[in-house]
Amino acid sequence: MHSETLTTIEKMIQPLSVELQQQVLVHLREYIAELQSERRWEQLEQSHYDGLGRAAQLARQQIAEGLARPMNWDGL
Repeated sequence: MHSETLTTIEKMIQPLSVELQQQVLVHLREYIAELQSERRWEQLEQSHYDGLGRAAQLARQQIAEGLARPMNWDGL
């Protein structure tokens, strides 16, 4: 897979020395790893948010149907 983006990156680093190209590669790997980590956290957060939404919807439904009871705070 050789996209326009990869071609642009190649053109940007090509004039650099091998040492600088290696430094760019290290930073690029770190940056990509950070982006992937952030994406995983966002997906995890969204899945929990969706679950909370479903729980809230169920609670509202149970309240409307008279199935809910007041919280027994002393029993916790």
